[in-house]
Amino acid sequence: MKNGKVKIAPFEGRFQPFFKSLNEAWIRSYGWEIEAADSKTLDYPQENIIDRGGFIFIALCEGEPAGTLAMFPLEGRNGEFELAKFAVSPAARKNGIGESLMRAAFDKAREVGARRLYLESNTRCESAIRMYRRLGFREIEAQHSEFERCNIQMEFAIGQSLRS
Repeated sequence: MKNGKVKIAPFEGRFQPFFKSLNEAWIRSYGWEIEAADSKTLDYPQENIIDRGGFIFIALCEGEPAGTLAMFPLEGRNGEFELAKFAVSPAARKNGIGESLMRAAFDKAREVGARRLYLESNTRCESAIRMYRRLGFREIEAQHSEFERCNIQMEFAIGQSLRS
């Protein structure tokens, strides 16, 4: 799939069931509960992400959805966006899909004039954390999170070079 079969598409309403089920599956795979903030964005992504000035990227492998990543502006923080709802289907992992989604978000961030990307995660998501660090994200001091499962927060300054 690294050889050009992955296409990153913008969100369309037809992807909502996939967006929801894939994200719920990864959350539950770690034994976590679906939290109120999850339900809000997964049930109503158009209203809570897109209509707020955000974007949802869908990775398509041979035309089938295989991964998701959302990017939306942080309220009251001009030029700062949060990355969230990042998931790749288990059958499609290890094929560069996660990195393709992240690169699409970086491209969009530059296009819209973002200056910083922020994300929340959990250190149990080891492969994702390794990828974030490899791409140039750095851990920051913990701030309040609406997610109980969050135990690490990271940022990427858009002016810096994206690593490979």
